[in-house]
Amino acid sequence: MTVLRASLFMLALALPSVAHADADWSDTETLFGDAMAKVDPVLLACHKAKTPLRIPIAVVRDAKTGSSRAGMPLPAEVGILGLTPEDRCLMKESVAIALPPLPAEVEELWLGHTVGAAPSPFGEWRDLPAALAKLLDGDHRQALGACGAKTMRLVLDERHGKTRIWLPAWQFHSASGDGTTPAAQQVIKRCLTRAISAWIAPAFPTDLGEIHLAIRFK
Repeated sequence: MTVLRASLFMLALALPSVAHADADWSDTETLFGDAMAKVDPVLLACHKAKTPLRIPIAVVRDAKTGSSRAGMPLPAEVGILGLTPEDRCLMKESVAIALPPLPAEVEELWLGHTVGAAPSPFGEWRDLPAALAKLLDGDHRQALGACGAKTMRLVLDERHGKTRIWLPAWQFHSASGDGTTPAAQQVIKRCLTRAISAWIAPAFPTDLGEIHLAIRFK
């Protein structure tokens, strides 16, 4: 599902985002708030109802350039209901969100935003690179590296008020695309699963949805 969502998101973007000159992910709360404040007026103009407008924002690393592409992804219900005029307007205008390249090893960052409002306090996740460095310390990296994977995809999200750390199953599947997991990959998967089983990450703030990591080993 992660691959599909990322593919749909990239198709939804018409233009690449432009980085802030002084942007810094060490203050994610301010960075995200400033970026959204610049596009909030046009996003709000898309919304005809009087209810507060809250939208998801996905930030994806461009595989070729390393720059960030940001915007509102396709709504989950689009396959059933189709795009509304408001959806089309929001997706069109949200590609103007300007954010710098994501921190090292972060491939996707999913955020929530209430248009016209400042972000919720990011707490321990305010300095995103530092929070990830603390989680992926030397001992943790050594344990992961011993499992034999060349690249590991890791997702952090929230479930039932707690931060969940998990491995997308697709990364262990056969290259044939039949959905099976070869024996060698099963061994690697079990090793990585054991390695992360005791990890504990800080609770996510309201506006932080998912962090997708790609960790490469030498």
